[in-house]
Amino acid sequence: MSLQRNVNNVTVPVDMQVFISFEDDPKIGKGTGLFGEGWHTVGMLAEGSNITQSLETNETEISAAHYGVLRTKRTPGAATAEFEVVEDNPITRKIAFPSETADGVRFHDGKRLDAHIAIVFVKDNDQVEIIASRYKAHLYMEEVANGEELEGKTVTVQFEKGPQNDYVDVHYFEIKEGALVPVKPIRFVEDSEIKAANKIDVAGKLTGEDKEFPATDADKKVAGSAEAAADTPGSGNSEG
Repeated sequence: MSLQRNVNNVTVPVDMQVFISFEDDPKIGKGTGLFGEGWHTVGMLAEGSNITQSLETNETEISAAHYGVLRTKRTPGAATAEFEVVEDNPITRKIAFPSETADGVRFHDGKRLDAHIAIVFVKDNDQVEIIASRYKAHLYMEEVANGEELEGKTVTVQFEKGPQNDYVDVHYFEIKEGALVPVKPIRFVEDSEIKAANKIDVAGKLTGEDKEFPATDADKKVAGSAEAAADTPGSGNSEG
């Protein structure tokens, strides 16, 4: 049993933010989570609200006479997110009324606001997660309430998917001594750091002179070859 219960894995966001950009290719700093020019905050989110992410799956049952359901075919459906914002600002008005003209004419034409979106979760264990759209998403509000009591306005985000069903990038940070530092991968490094004589790419292609395993003395010990066993102290196979 490898993964066990861990109280540190039970986290609660202490802050949440949503950023939006109308640029075609906006960037976010990978080192310290910097949002550059072109990114705007959507505004304050409603107290106690959630940012909900949904991934729909379409299922089709394949049946045969006298056998019933043989198997179920599953295809990816819509990828969406929802959040509640309480601010009334130029961004929220643009989401609610994307076709409004500069001189104040509004249209009900079913259009969505196309923009990149980034969601930031700051958690109570000093972990920070940033989720950013890979392609421009479609944002809209179905209801805009105004009254004496403050009510959140629900924003729905419809993500666009790429050719491999990719739709967001995710990056993790830690807060250390008040600064945001990236959580670096330990298994993946730059290609220049791979120093083995044999290099294998993701297609299984070998590079280098040696074409078969075992290639090194360490590999031979793993493979349990007779040659490696002969050189192992205490094996009874060494001379002397």
